[in-house]
Amino acid sequence: MNYIQNITFKNERLEVHLLDGRVVSVPLSWYPRLENATSKQRTNWNLLGNGAGVHWEDIDEDLSLEGLLEGIPSPEWSKQQSLKAKDIQEIRTSLGFNQQKFAQLIGVRQASVSDWEKGKRIPSHLAKER
Repeated sequence: MNYIQNITFKNERLEVHLLDGRVVSVPLSWYPRLENATSKQRTNWNLLGNGAGVHWEDIDEDLSLEGLLEGIPSPEWSKQQSLKAKDIQEIRTSLGFNQQKFAQLIGVRQASVSDWEKGKRIPSHLAKER
């Protein structure tokens, strides 16, 4: 099992330094509390479970190494992104397509379009470019 050794912030990214030398870098925007925190608040963190997670007391933010490695953003970020579900549905309906036709047009599965419109998932950058 690997553990967190250090946390840094660089170029709008959260960098999580692991004991084995790897650095996990994720967009700071995935964690709105951290993104909106002051530099002092960002540097006031403590490791949880010997490095299985990290906690920022000042902003009440907790991140697990497991979640970081799986690329899971915070629920706050996901909620912000799900507001864009209406945009996806509006684009699709303005083109006069049902979910299946729209999915074929952009080269994804119909289930993906359905999940996007329900706010369950967000389109990847590749799907957005299509």
